Amino acid sequence: MNIQADRAVTFFDLGEDCIRVESSFLTGQEQVFVNDQLISKKLSWRYSSTHAFEIKGQAIEIKIRIGSILRGPVVIELWVNGEKKDSDEWDLKRIMQQARQPGWKFLLTIFLCGMAGAAVGFTLVMLFKG
Repeated sequence: MNIQADRAVTFFDLGEDCIRVESSFLTGQEQVFVNDQLISKKLSWRYSSTHAFEIKGQAIEIKIRIGSILRGPVVIELWVNGEKKDSDEWDLKRIMQQARQPGWKFLLTIFLCGMAGAAVGFTLVMLFKG
C-alpha cells in the first residue's frame, strides 16, 4: 500500500495479473485496475463498498471498508471465488506517517475547509431565515 497526498493505492498480485486499487480520501472516488486497465470505478461515501468482476473465469471481489472516517481503520480486501486471499489495512496514524505532506498541514487544511464550510452554511441560514 502506498499513501499519496490525496489517496491510498493498494496492489494485489493474482498469478500473472496485478490488481491496483486507488481510493481517494477527498472525493470518495474508488478505482480498480487490472494490469493498468480500468475495470471498475465508483464514487462512494459509504462505510463499505464492493467491486466485482472476473479474471480468467475467477470471480473477483475487492471490498473496501472504513471503520471511522476520523481514525480508521480502512481495509481493502481481495476475495477470489468467495475466499479471502489478501488484505491491506491502515489507520489515520499510518496514513499521516506515509503521506507526502506533513501531518499537521493535512489536518490544518481539513480544519480550515471545515471552518469555511461552516461560515458558508451560517451565511446561507441567515440569508434565508424568515
